[in-house]
Amino acid sequence: MDGTERETVVQFNSTAWPNGLALDAADKQLYWVDAHSDQVSVIDLTTGAIRVLVEQQGAHFFSVDVIGAYLYITDWKKNYLQRMNKHGGALKQFGEAKFTRLYGIKGFNSTEAFKGNSFVRHCGEIRCTSKYRNLKKTSAFI
Repeated sequence: MDGTERETVVQFNSTAWPNGLALDAADKQLYWVDAHSDQVSVIDLTTGAIRVLVEQQGAHFFSVDVIGAYLYITDWKKNYLQRMNKHGGALKQFGEAKFTRLYGIKGFNSTEAFKGNSFVRHCGEIRCTSKYRNLKKTSAFI
């Protein structure tokens, strides 16, 4: 991820205000929310097809994340989190309306986490680089 071989997947116009991005790696979909157009959109990274999932006049969408079958969306004009099916449908309140202003959101589902070998592991398991040699062996993973 050093910037080489990068490519543009979506070209926005000069008035666009894409605040949040969420990647669904399994389905090869990239979601974004735009505070200027009041839209939640998606691009299929395989075909390049773009769809607007929701347009809500007067919204100020700020952040989006995808977990399982749902998108979780924040809106500065709402004091609650919103959720919708990632394939489309209505935005619905999710949880209590008790926030002042919602900013970014990131969710975690351990069944969807990237799995693989870590580059740096516990110092007792593999040879440590000099940067990590002085850490206590009680630290689990770095």
